[in-house]
Amino acid sequence: PLFVPLFLGLGVQNLSVAIRHIPIVKKAIRRTTIVGACELVEHVLSLSSAKEIKEALEDFLYKNLSGTLLEKERETLSLI
Repeated sequence: PLFVPLFLGLGVQNLSVAIRHIPIVKKAIRRTTIVGACELVEHVLSLSSAKEIKEALEDFLYKNLSGTLLEKERETLSLI
């Protein structure tokens, strides 16, 4: 789900994910506002390195979804 808010902010309307990831991706979609996702895109476009972008995506995810993700799901974020 790390890239879900970015995809939403870019206007992506269809995603393809492995069946086992559907619940966490659905949570990420439900908890992300379009306004927040668009602001994330603007911020990411101002960054200059992949490391900065990854950190921005992780920060957004944890700030906006931390109360909704189970600890086990949070541990698997780096695997998705």
